[in-house]
Amino acid sequence: MRESGKARRARNEEETSLDLAVGDVRRRPAGFPPFANGVACGRGPVASRLLDRGPALVSSVFRAPGPRTHATHSPVVLGGSLMPRHLTAPTRVEAAGRPPKLIDEFVGRVNSGTAGVSIARMRSPAGWSEPAQRPEFDEYTVVLAGELVVEHDTGRLVVRAGEAVIVAAGERVRYATPGEDGAEYIAVCVPAFSPATVHREG
Repeated sequence: MRESGKARRARNEEETSLDLAVGDVRRRPAGFPPFANGVACGRGPVASRLLDRGPALVSSVFRAPGPRTHATHSPVVLGGSLMPRHLTAPTRVEAAGRPPKLIDEFVGRVNSGTAGVSIARMRSPAGWSEPAQRPEFDEYTVVLAGELVVEHDTGRLVVRAGEAVIVAAGERVRYATPGEDGAEYIAVCVPAFSPATVHREG
């Protein structure tokens, strides 16, 4: 029997909605609680239609090929809105170099279980320095106060308050705050910082 134009449009809209829902599953950021018993949870007609397709479809969504940006649990909220995650406090993590500086990680492998990016506030005292490193991640640093010195194989940069510096993955650099006021800065690493991928010397 020939499908009517109205029925065909309805079917196309349903399949498009399902495709979008599946895409949302694959793009879901890390950091939300895991869903019950590994079953996709959601609201509304799109979620109902997806679940009606049976466990095989749901399983195929979770086993979708391609690289995973996040290493931890990735929640699914089908047919509803994404929910912001409020991180009420950072985690103090161990710092390299002498004299000791303070690192408070807001987003990253430690505080939020995020592997794709890390965001940390650094407060280093006068005279602080650390060994040279050749990290596997890109690092973006914004200086809030004081001065941060970045030594590289072909020179030396002095990054002052209100300025930023970008260090590409694979570049050998050494950070220091020799000034009398030290420095406070925000460091963003993509993917997230890890002691296993920073490759410090010494």
